[in-house]
Amino acid sequence: MNRFIKFLTPSGYLHSKYNQYVGWSFVSTILVSAETVLAADSVLTSVDIGDSQVLRTASYMGKDIIGQLGSLWYISKVGNQADIAPMNFIRSSNCLQQVSYGLICLTPLFPQSYFLPIAGLGNMMGTIAFTGFGAINGKC
Repeated sequence: MNRFIKFLTPSGYLHSKYNQYVGWSFVSTILVSAETVLAADSVLTSVDIGDSQVLRTASYMGKDIIGQLGSLWYISKVGNQADIAPMNFIRSSNCLQQVSYGLICLTPLFPQSYFLPIAGLGNMMGTIAFTGFGAINGKC
């Protein structure tokens, strides 16, 4: 058991709030995983466009392409904020992630013609938030 604990915990100096951080990180991961499942279910429900499998696939891929391209553009413009004010950057990334999941979950409430803009925007915000978390975690 001692080896297992040494394997999971970092060596060297540990901040006094490290265990609290790991606990909240665990809870956050569980909640975000549940949100991801609900958001994916909502998107898959709202992408039901007639009987055409090709159209369904193109719409689902289109929202991912819109999300990736939009997030690349946004991150290229504000990426240096992670170095200037990392605490503000991680807070805004957290808020953006929650808004993106909410928007994706609301996608089925809109008419079918709004699927690509709404799901694409939600995907873009989620990708930006994920990149923000990655930038800060990489620094840590």
